[in-house]
Amino acid sequence: MDHLWFVAFDTVRLRNVLRGRLRAIVEETARAAGSATHIVVLDACAAPSGVRVIVRTRLRSQLRRYARRTVSLLALRVGALGVRWRPVFRIRRIEPQQMPTYLDYFARCRASIAGDMQIKNRKNGVKSTVKKAIARLQMIERSNTAALGGDEVAARIRRYVAAHEAPADDRAAFAKLCYVIFAQGLGFDVVENHREALDAAFCQFAPESVARIGEEQVGKLLHEPIIRNRSKIEACIENARRWHTLVTTDKTYLGRIAHIGAGDDALSGWPKLVTQLQEDFCRLGEPTARLLLKRWGFFAALCHPGVRRALTRLGLINAHVDGPALQLFVGTLAEATSKDAYAIEAALAIFAGVGPCRLDPRCSDCLLNETCPAAQSSAVASL
Repeated sequence: MDHLWFVAFDTVRLRNVLRGRLRAIVEETARAAGSATHIVVLDACAAPSGVRVIVRTRLRSQLRRYARRTVSLLALRVGALGVRWRPVFRIRRIEPQQMPTYLDYFARCRASIAGDMQIKNRKNGVKSTVKKAIARLQMIERSNTAALGGDEVAARIRRYVAAHEAPADDRAAFAKLCYVIFAQGLGFDVVENHREALDAAFCQFAPESVARIGEEQVGKLLHEPIIRNRSKIEACIENARRWHTLVTTDKTYLGRIAHIGAGDDALSGWPKLVTQLQEDFCRLGEPTARLLLKRWGFFAALCHPGVRRALTRLGLINAHVDGPALQLFVGTLAEATSKDAYAIEAALAIFAGVGPCRLDPRCSDCLLNETCPAAQSSAVASL
């Protein structure tokens, strides 16, 4: 069985010497080494101080041959230009459910290099915007605590982060697919209230067990204390059968997603994965497919409308920034604060949901009203 691996090649003393054309040469070299050693290179991304590669191979010995060949070719092709490489390299095994994290990391690297972050550029550029956003975030956290209490805010953030954790296996991934379907038109709070009953009724959402549910059992399910919607129940059963068929071909569905995701683009919102989910399963429109991807850990698949509203009103992003660009900004805040990106998104969502920055804002009650452009313009308009 093939495994996924992350390999990092660094310049001596992590010197930031890879610029312009050198980056393209280094990425091309990493891919060429794969062809020479019969290793499948899924992606290669050059940073200023090295190159990171995701490969697929069965044997660790093949992986080491690839790594040694890459170091040799890098020294040969760019050594004459003054680029020196560490003789050692870093190797890390990637589980299928971890793939979204690595792909998002590659996307962020490319965005920072290419300058594609569509964030409002103030006097001192992106760093100034991020610094200002961190200060606003701290005030938002204080506002949430004042409104709900520290324990309730922490509990809500924990639930939000847990709901978006990458699934550990196919059973957990399929369960999230079914939860998304049951939440259509109702919301996830309703699903959460019925979660234990749903898990029991659907065999803990083991796909092979759900696929065997027949018409007689469907009739019985309609009398269980679950979300009694025949079309949703039948959609979950049909998707379990499709899941089983796809797993027969690709061993695990998460492995199938990881393989497709390696050739997809996080900065465009994972379009290939969105299309693939719609083809693989029933009752998944594009918004629902994006919602499922995000709950599988693909952070850039969908932005939270409340988060966008709050960041726009605070003047931290331009009005046209949306989708993956917005998620990239939140991810930048997460890196700068060493916090989980979903935790930051949850704090902003609370502020925009039950806090003062709701659809009908309560600027007079907001701790940020003296520095918020939207609040100031509203105050001026009321004079």
